[in-house]
Amino acid sequence: MNLERFEKNTMNGSLFPPELVRIIVENLSYNRPELHALTLVSKTFHWEAMRLLYRSMTDPEGTRHYNFLVAVRKRPELAELIHTYHVPTIAHSQKRPLWSLILRSLLLMVNLKELAYLRLFAIPLTPFPGVRKGQKMPFQLETFIWTIGWRGPWDMCPFHPTKTLQFLETQHELRYLRWSYGLPEMSIAYSLPEMSIAPNIVPKLKILYSSFNAIQAFLPCRTITDLFWEGPTSPATSYLILKLKEFSGLRAVSLPGDVWSTLTDPRVEGKISPLNTIKVLELRSAIKIHKILPIIAMFPCLKRLIITPDDPHSGNITERYPEADIFSLYEQSSNLIYVDVRISDIFFKRWINKLLSPDMVIIPYDRVLELE
Repeated sequence: MNLERFEKNTMNGSLFPPELVRIIVENLSYNRPELHALTLVSKTFHWEAMRLLYRSMTDPEGTRHYNFLVAVRKRPELAELIHTYHVPTIAHSQKRPLWSLILRSLLLMVNLKELAYLRLFAIPLTPFPGVRKGQKMPFQLETFIWTIGWRGPWDMCPFHPTKTLQFLETQHELRYLRWSYGLPEMSIAYSLPEMSIAPNIVPKLKILYSSFNAIQAFLPCRTITDLFWEGPTSPATSYLILKLKEFSGLRAVSLPGDVWSTLTDPRVEGKISPLNTIKVLELRSAIKIHKILPIIAMFPCLKRLIITPDDPHSGNITERYPEADIFSLYEQSSNLIYVDVRISDIFFKRWINKLLSPDMVIIPYDRVLELE
């Protein structure tokens, strides 16, 4: 190969197999400056780097979103690369309105799979893109997150639950839904109004993370497998969900203290369907093992138990959960394999068949309810 041909092949990237180029670029996926530099190397490296640069936008800063979306509007083919988009939580410094730019750009993201509204940086007329009657939404999400931080009555618009439901009507492939607000004590008062939701809305939903009203609305008539129940909930309202046949058909569930304590309330004894399919159970606000024992006895197929204390940082974990107490959990539940006790954040102590693992286990928040 002569020098001129070598230089030409180097510039267009043909010396490197596509598989090797992808490996090189993905090793730099968390280094955005280096990814930007790779876009200047060759056409092959350019598109592989652009694929990662535009695959996800989760930065909280509105100004960065503005620049990102302006580039997308100028080159609509970049919008097809976006799989994850989180609406910014911090206002931008540009004069042009950001909300209208976001809504117009979302309509270009035909491959979008995850959309999140963690907090509204400003109150829009509508937070969602709209399509004309008879038209389909250009993207079908797998994950939708709505967790509006609560800063006071001025931070909420009363029509948002209705608007959100109207948007969800367009999402037929949705599998993960998180519908909650910033503070748990606000979850009941400012969640979904009491209503039933037609089964044809998000019919493929599998994972639900929400408080009482949304659970009561979405759980019936769907084959949801994983439920993260936000508190607080009174015993009377807890019972309305615990008695649903869909609750007894779950695979994994995370319960706050005021809900799981309701399970052993004599007033609900015999009124809840057998919990024979639940294999993973997280008990939040759990402290004393002797209070947990009658709970796990209600889950005969339980394979993994997660204990999340109110304050995991206080006290020595070995003193709070001695081996004898952990062993009693296994004696109560014959199918139990894993017992995980949260130490802090995403760090857990793990027992496997009564044996304590020598190292702490890291379990990301979105994987807490997985079997292993």
